[in-house]
Amino acid sequence: MKKKRMVKSWVLFSLTLGLALLLGLGSAGQAQAKYPDKPIELMVIFPAGGPTDTEIRILSKYAEKILGQSIAVINVPGAGGIVGWNTIDQRPKDGYFLTCINLPHILTFPMVQNTKFNYKSFEPLVLCSADPTVWAVRADSPFKTLQDVLDYAKKNPGKITVGTAGLYLAHHLAVLQVEKEKGLKFTTIPFKGSAKSMAALLGNKIMLLSDTLSDMLRLGDKVRVLAVAADKRVSLAPNLPTFKELGVKAYIPSSDRGVAAPAGVNPEALKVLVPAFQKAARLPEYQAEMKKAGYVLNVMTPEQAKQAFAERSQRLRDLLQSLGKLKK
Repeated sequence: MKKKRMVKSWVLFSLTLGLALLLGLGSAGQAQAKYPDKPIELMVIFPAGGPTDTEIRILSKYAEKILGQSIAVINVPGAGGIVGWNTIDQRPKDGYFLTCINLPHILTFPMVQNTKFNYKSFEPLVLCSADPTVWAVRADSPFKTLQDVLDYAKKNPGKITVGTAGLYLAHHLAVLQVEKEKGLKFTTIPFKGSAKSMAALLGNKIMLLSDTLSDMLRLGDKVRVLAVAADKRVSLAPNLPTFKELGVKAYIPSSDRGVAAPAGVNPEALKVLVPAFQKAARLPEYQAEMKKAGYVLNVMTPEQAKQAFAERSQRLRDLLQSLGKLKK
């Protein structure tokens, strides 16, 4: 009798343990399926109000609807993005921390100075836009054309002050390239982001601004845009001549923007994040809002983005070497 009770107890214990394990496994599966179950932080490495910040906030608005979770955009400006990106390796890789990525920044910065990141530190989710570099002046500037600027610079070396959103961005590379090709000298003033460089132009603190097309379109008739760096005229500004049309043959990269996770991010989170951001970037309403804000769309998959990183990295390395700007 005692033996039977022991057998029954063992059977009951085994059934209870098995049920507990099944429930535990079910709960674990449900917990995994809930990602994301808390807000996601998305770092923007420029101040609020600039082109990167504006674009990322537009994209986040649509992505969070798809994810079913809020995305908190956090601005961490400093040194053109280096301050924020230098923390990428220490950030959590659970899918709850993301960052904006900007080209050529993540490619050029490690080439010219010591950083704690390179382009392989990022797992791209999407690249969204290719914002062409433009040169612009105030609407009341005596410079009516790009040739006016070049002629004045030739006669007055170092007299033209040109603002950029930082060093070794597409805007700054444009200045370096034109200086080299045309044998000119500008006085370059790097600012902490486009919002401040635009304010300097409008406040008559600088004579010329090298920036992005989207920014200048938002400024409207407050500025006169002189040229755009593109292979052909841009549909958003069809009357704007290209640098090449005006005799500047140098390679001037665009400012491409997107969103990435830290390299080594949880693969399960990646399976959710990539489709969500890819879908958001292809929504007609998102693309309409982006075009209205003056952005040139160029949506890339993670695979296309990684290929672009590798190809442009070599081209930019060759460019910086020719300019004598590679770090020792």
